[in-house]
Amino acid sequence: MREFSGIDLHSNNAVVIVSDETDQVVYEKRHANDLAGILAALEPYRAELVGVVVESTHNWYWLVDGLMEAGYEVRLANAAVMRSLQQQIEKIEKRLRGRVQLSCRLCATQVGSRHRPGAGHHDHAGDGHREQICDGG
Repeated sequence: MREFSGIDLHSNNAVVIVSDETDQVVYEKRHANDLAGILAALEPYRAELVGVVVESTHNWYWLVDGLMEAGYEVRLANAAVMRSLQQQIEKIEKRLRGRVQLSCRLCATQVGSRHRPGAGHHDHAGDGHREQICDGG
């Protein structure tokens, strides 16, 4: 199973997280800013680790260089940009939840005489899961 790592680098510590392809966290621990300790934490996951993302605004050179020298695929994430992206994602998810709830309420009002099973399907949330819809017919 493929695994992914994210390291949130702070001025005096780093939070190391490893998750699998289903987003289940398999490892999470705060470490001192010590390359040897962080490399030791990642070692058990090395064979399945696709890459490491380091989130930091400053003081990241030693970690990124050390991870790359150890053979890891590394990407640097700007913390400010990541927060902005997360806020945008949360706004989109909120709008989608609202649309799904509205669709559910509309379907609930049509249950009975106006609901025709098999009339159609629609992907309300945009997540690839198709749901039966009410067409009012």
